[in-house]
Amino acid sequence: MKTATQSKLTTMLQSEGQGPTVLNNLVDTAIPNVRINPKASTFMLLSLPHIPINRDFLSRVKKMAPLFDKGLMGQQVFTVFNVTQTVTIQYFGETITIEPGEYIADGNTRLESLRQGKIRLPSKVIALVFDVNDSEILQAEYFAIDNVASSEISSDLIRGAMAGFNFQVDSTVAKGGNFASALRNSYPRDKKDPAISKIAFFKNEIELLDECNIFNPTEGALKHQHFFGACMMAAKLYGEPASSRDKFKRVLTDLGKLDSMDLILSGKKWNGVTALIYQCANPAKKEWIPIEAQGKTNFASVEPSYDFYLYCIEMAMTDKMLDKHRGFKKANWEGRYREVLDLIS
Repeated sequence: MKTATQSKLTTMLQSEGQGPTVLNNLVDTAIPNVRINPKASTFMLLSLPHIPINRDFLSRVKKMAPLFDKGLMGQQVFTVFNVTQTVTIQYFGETITIEPGEYIADGNTRLESLRQGKIRLPSKVIALVFDVNDSEILQAEYFAIDNVASSEISSDLIRGAMAGFNFQVDSTVAKGGNFASALRNSYPRDKKDPAISKIAFFKNEIELLDECNIFNPTEGALKHQHFFGACMMAAKLYGEPASSRDKFKRVLTDLGKLDSMDLILSGKKWNGVTALIYQCANPAKKEWIPIEAQGKTNFASVEPSYDFYLYCIEMAMTDKMLDKHRGFKKANWEGRYREVLDLIS
């Protein structure tokens, strides 16, 4: 059922009719390929799709609508990309194709807030129109507008990238993009790369982790960012060839389904899966990860946690077992995080 605000909005906008496209009545500027429609139909903007590499904006409406409903001048300026020929964007073998047409590049959250009747906008606004004809220009211009994407990874950026690449995931953690810290710390290349590049790099690995319940493990103590990130790195390391991938999948499945009550602790030697789960479930008993770092996400906790998790996963992959009292020594895994970053880069 429409709200009174939505009904009033519909009546106001429809009185304008579909009218001309946003490309009509454009005014040239001093900048090549940038024009202005000083009286763009808001109704027409509502009909345009978002640029496919856009961050997820649907989830931002609740947070941002109160800020947008102030009638500020800057909130009535929108950016439209006029894509003049088919553009193909590739990130690590994943492809997004953008067909010619007009796309909202800046203002999608405002327009969705308007659709939901949460804010008001006049029937005429200002549209900046950028003519775009290749992938490098499109990405550079978009990330210049949404410059948070070049320095920050947030769940809405992750969800937007996942939607663009048609991810197949089921867990709420994966669907919600709630692994930003894991993605940031496990990515081996330039940390300033946009979120969409990081997501493309780990697409297959994230889907594999989700399939094996790593994002929703039976042992609740494993449900934290450094464990997710170490598993993503390990998935990239052991994902090929097929024989290695099959064994790694079995390791992940064990990590996802076992909890501390399932562990066989009576033997003299432990394997990597047992050691990893035991450490997380009982952080103060062994302190193979310093107690102050266990389960944290601050900078100081990254290397000690990743070092140990990656070492335990390697133990599982090589069927290695160590004396549970004397075999696990910090010297065995120290530096493993940096080593694997280099290997997967």
